[in-house]
Amino acid sequence: MMTGDMLPLSFVEGEGFRELMAFVEPEYKLPSQRTTTTKNGEDVRGKHGELEG
Repeated sequence: MMTGDMLPLSFVEGEGFRELMAFVEPEYKLPSQRTTTTKNGEDVRGKHGELEG
């Protein structure tokens, strides 16, 4: 959703998004922007390495 719609990573911190997720999946704990940034960075570095290698 975020990458497909080119939304900023801060999107996960928004009150509206958090309320939506609490309604859709009350037991799900949303990751913070920091966690999302770290995870996406790891994914990008991994793909970059695959493309180089």
